[in-house]
Parts: sequence; C-alpha cells; structure tokens
Amino acid sequence: MTNTIIILFRSGIALVFGVAVSLLFAGAKCGKKSKIVIAVFYIVNILIQIICWQMFGLEITLKLYPFITHIPSVLFISLYFKKACLISTGSVLTAYLCCQIPKWIGSVAKAIVGGKFSEHIAYFIAACIVYYFLKKYVATSVMQLMERSVHSCLLFCAVPLLYYLFDYATTVYTELLYTGAPEAVQFTPSVICTFYLIFVLLYYNESKKQAEVQRERDIFAAQLLQAQSELENMRLLQHNTMVYRHDMRHHLSLIGGFAADGDLQKIKDY
Repeated sequence: MTNTIIILFRSGIALVFGVAVSLLFAGAKCGKKSKIVIAVFYIVNILIQIICWQMFGLEITLKLYPFITHIPSVLFISLYFKKACLISTGSVLTAYLCCQIPKWIGSVAKAIVGGKFSEHIAYFIAACIVYYFLKKYVATSVMQLMERSVHSCLLFCAVPLLYYLFDYATTVYTELLYTGAPEAVQFTPSVICTFYLIFVLLYYNESKKQAEVQRERDIFAAQLLQAQSELENMRLLQHNTMVYRHDMRHHLSLIGGFAADGDLQKIKDY
C-alpha cells in the first residue's frame, strides 16, 4: 500500500512538473479559468494512469505513457492555448528532457543516502528548484527561440526529440542502456558531438546573417539621417527664399513709388 502511494505521488509530481514546464516553454498565458482547466487536465490524466496501471500493470503503463500523457499534453496545449502544433510538441519534448535533471538528482540522493524514500524527496525538491530556475531564467528565451521561425524551432527541438526516442528505445521498450550495449552507450555522446558541430556551423551562419542585416540597417540609418538633413536644409532654403521674395517685393514697391513721383535722386540714394 505504501509503495503504491509513493508511486502515485512520484507520478503526480512528474506529471505536474512536465506539464507546467511545457506550458512555460509554449508561452501559455494562465489566467484563473486556465488554471482550473489545467487542474482538471491533471486529474483526468492521473485517473487514466491509475486505470491503466490497474488494468495492465506498471510496466505496460510506462510503455503507454507517450499515448496517455505526452500526446494528450501536446493536443491540450495546441487546442486550448491555441499554440502551433510544432511549438506544442517542442515544448513537451523539451520539458521531458528537463525532467531528467530532478530524476538524476533523486538517483544521486538514493546512492548517497540509500532508500527509495530519500530518492523521492530529493526528486520533489529538485523539481521545485528546477521549475523555479526554468521559469525565471530560461522559459522566455526558449519561447522566443521556438516562435522565431519554423527552422529555428525544428533545430531547437531536434535534441529533445532524439533523446526522447533514445530514452524510450533503450530504457522503456528495451533495456539496452542498462545492459551496457555499446551502441546504446555511445549513442548519446555521438548525438551531442554531432549536434555540437551542427550548432557551431548554424550559429556561425546565423551570426554572419545578423552582421549583414545590422550593416544594412546602419547604412539605411545613415541614408535616412542624410535625407533628413537635406530635407531640413531645403526647408531652411525655402524659408529664406520666401523672406528674400518678401523683402524684394518691398524694395521694388518702394522704388516704384519713387519712380512714380519722378524722384530720381531718392532712387539713387536708396
């Protein structure tokens, strides 16, 4: 009974953490009504997990987790919060990747202290700390990066997707990673190396494009400043011309008056 409660508690924390982080990365605005809907989603999903657990057992439930939790989370974010399917998927995959941090901390606590209870307590504390850190320092950057363009979103989500597939293929659907199979053990370093090189290449190209765009902006800004200066000079010239024309009209009118009086001397003096 105690073991069942602990497993349910752990599953609930994992679900709350994963969905909450997914909503952060997707940029979902959570008002009062939205919080109620999210709470309902949590409850329904936990009930579905319990039903699957009772009907098929824990092992089958873990294998069904993508279908009873991850895909519904993507649909929930897409349909209720009106987010693009790619962004919703990327948010859920990235949140799954972030779930590994408290999971690893829990495993370390178990190895040091010993006992399942210490692992679950450490997992819960780590999940709270990681969520706070992601919300305060990471979520905005991730959201803007995924919303920047489809290309940027695909690039950002590639690593979480590969890790997701690798984790389920080697730890849930098989035990390749736990058996120490070389192809499984060497997969993660290979992926990290590959994406590091791709990231360097793409980052260089992106930096180059940004430098070119900035240079064009500087040129346009200089041209705009020059055009504004020339326009201001033309306005000043137009104003001076109006003043000169007014003065000239006055001079000619006065000289015309002297001429009408036949006073040549006043014209010469003027």
